[in-house]
Amino acid sequence: MEHKKDIIGLSAVGNIKLIDLDSGSIILEKHNDINFEKLIVLIGQLLTGSSNRHITGLAIGNGGTIINSTGVITYKPTNTNGLFNQELYNQIFFKSINDASSSLEYVHLAGEYNTDIVIKTLLNFNDDYEFDGDEFVFDEIGISLDDDSMITHATFHPVMKRRNRQIQIIYTIRVTIGA
Repeated sequence: MEHKKDIIGLSAVGNIKLIDLDSGSIILEKHNDINFEKLIVLIGQLLTGSSNRHITGLAIGNGGTIINSTGVITYKPTNTNGLFNQELYNQIFFKSINDASSSLEYVHLAGEYNTDIVIKTLLNFNDDYEFDGDEFVFDEIGISLDDDSMITHATFHPVMKRRNRQIQIIYTIRVTIGA
């Protein structure tokens, strides 16, 4: 009897989009890095029933870049290696998916071999931020799990959040399985 061996690939690609709700303009749209070791362990634990780890929200920080005296920006590497101690360089805020302005969903179309995990949240007027005057700046975001570890991390050009500005964050991870 001949045995067929199915060889499949698993990929995960992340994307972050920041939108200024007043103007509708896209502030940032970029790829993010995924901790593949953490992701594959989570999938294995989920399938064997040995873990109930889940996404709890977005960690937001301001330590993802270094700006020198001439204004040149250096982006720090993402912190997406290993199973332990993944964290932002300097977390300043945590936005829970249980917040009234947040949602977490998965989107799958029948017959397709991918699923999107989509987090939508709003940095709102009345959120409890640590403002420096009427604004704060952030340059890193990560998807956080209930054990305070992260499965993603992105560093980017600094973005200013003012008290009178609403910023929508749409954070998507597309997981694909197939040849």
